[in-house]
Amino acid sequence: FFRYSMQRVLRRASARAFLQKRFGGGPGEGINPRQVAVSETVFRTEAGHGVVESGFDDGLKTSALDNGAKIVTKDNGGSIAQLTFLYKDGPVFENIFNAGISSFMMHALTKDSVTSSEYITKTFLQKAGILVAAPKIVNKSYIALTVEGTRDTLAQTAVMDKFWQSLLFPRFSADNVKEVHRLIGLETTEAKRDTPFVYLMDVLHKTAFKGSPLGQTSYTPAYNMKYVDSAKLFDRWDAHYGFANIGVVATNLQHGALLNALTSSPWLARAHQKAGGVSAPSSVYTGGEGYEVSHRSKEYDDQFVDVHNTYTAYAFKAPGKASLKDYAAATVATTALKNAIAPVLINSFSPKKLDVFYQAYDTVGLVGLATIQSTKEQLAGFKAAVAKVGTLSDGDLQLHKSAALLNIMDVADSWKGTQATLIDTYTTGEPFAPSEIAAAISSVTAADVKKVVDGMTSAPATLVHYGDSPCAPTLADL
Repeated sequence: FFRYSMQRVLRRASARAFLQKRFGGGPGEGINPRQVAVSETVFRTEAGHGVVESGFDDGLKTSALDNGAKIVTKDNGGSIAQLTFLYKDGPVFENIFNAGISSFMMHALTKDSVTSSEYITKTFLQKAGILVAAPKIVNKSYIALTVEGTRDTLAQTAVMDKFWQSLLFPRFSADNVKEVHRLIGLETTEAKRDTPFVYLMDVLHKTAFKGSPLGQTSYTPAYNMKYVDSAKLFDRWDAHYGFANIGVVATNLQHGALLNALTSSPWLARAHQKAGGVSAPSSVYTGGEGYEVSHRSKEYDDQFVDVHNTYTAYAFKAPGKASLKDYAAATVATTALKNAIAPVLINSFSPKKLDVFYQAYDTVGLVGLATIQSTKEQLAGFKAAVAKVGTLSDGDLQLHKSAALLNIMDVADSWKGTQATLIDTYTTGEPFAPSEIAAAISSVTAADVKKVVDGMTSAPATLVHYGDSPCAPTLADL
């Protein structure tokens, strides 16, 4: 009914004129989905004059505006592009008193009290063939707002206006905050019920980085659900507002064309040019044990029966991305673990979901195993495999490096993979293109891997469970 009503509204000329004025990049300006390139030539506007850029540069390009906003692009020459605005906020900036407020900010930034929801903004973008992704928090430290479309459609001022308007002129009405309350409540419930491995990672971080920024939960605790209101969101926005907190990452957009579209936005011209930003506090790895009890149930033959699943993560301290050399070595070590233990553990301990992961932040990371209904023998096998990775022969090292390179080059050939890599590395330090990571992997030696493994085994391990089994293994068992 709502969609039908909105379609009737949008058919009215007066309504279209109002919405165009309200959401357009400027009076009478909109998105032109028919702006196209001829071969590898893209038309852009500079200082009011037409300028032609020919060809593309597949290197990583970075720029900083005078106000401190950073722009990173990687042009592979493809026709489909992705553009992401990154706003520095997330759980690492929270504490026990305001835990979850960044999740409210993530949703509230994309809503507008004047037009009731983000529906109309999305409609304007989608009519130009632009896909609007759901906002998300990346690496616990940035809110990511992403659109996807043809390279020529995205590189227009009207597209940038939608982001600048949300970030620089937000509206946190009581009605919208109420809707965000509902969304966040559903997200937390669904994460625990439908994506237990994702929720398990949250339990792991709360234990591995206890009392540190990375140890803050990514979900809003029940005791804070009613804490966040319009005033709290405006206070939060004011504290984090500053162009040094904003980054723009794009794949398959020409750097100059993107800069021009960004700086031509009338919303940017009207904004208060506050350049200040916030710095993420450092985190300290502690390790230890954690257990979150959850009695789950599922429907079976019209009745609810108990499901006795317990999800386990067993992890070790690992390097972050501050050193590309150490990060590459940890990537090779993780690949070796995947190659070495997955066939053995999956075949020996019955069909179970099993995942070897490496999550790297700025100066610290985690390498570990996530599984269901773990046994002492399974976790002990993983611990033994970690130790053996530190003694790889030259032949084995080359094998695992080749596997790691295949993975990263598969990402390099994908524009979505390239964008994901740029965002991942930007939000944890310096942006790296997949080719740079591949070069670092090629240079990894056995000594580099041994250094990483020694650091993993010398620090206390982290073992967490999420579920309801009273027989889950403990660190003492290992």
